[in-house]
Amino acid sequence: MAKFRTCEKCGVSLDHGEVCDCKRGTERRSVAYKAREAAIKEAVDAEVIITLEKKKGSETFRREIQASSASAALNGLAVLLKEHAKTVGVSTVQVLAILATVLTVPEIRDGDTGAEK
Repeated sequence: MAKFRTCEKCGVSLDHGEVCDCKRGTERRSVAYKAREAAIKEAVDAEVIITLEKKKGSETFRREIQASSASAALNGLAVLLKEHAKTVGVSTVQVLAILATVLTVPEIRDGDTGAEK
């Protein structure tokens, strides 16, 4: 019967004497990679303020989300999306689909018909 052990870092089953891939990857990481990883962690853990506001001439709307971290800010945005979906009577998925479309479609400018010349 073969003996095996479990990696204490990622939980994968290993043969006796086998080095886990997660440890190999850690050893190979460059100093620059580790610095980027630390900067990203610091940014994610930092306080976040998101302000949403409509332009003049449109319906009044201002919402500010203050959060202790990026994940908390995302939770605030999720609540906002759910509230909006409920207010307009559509599903949250439909709100996300419209948001994705608005974010990915190029802006149409005045006088731009979109027709090829």
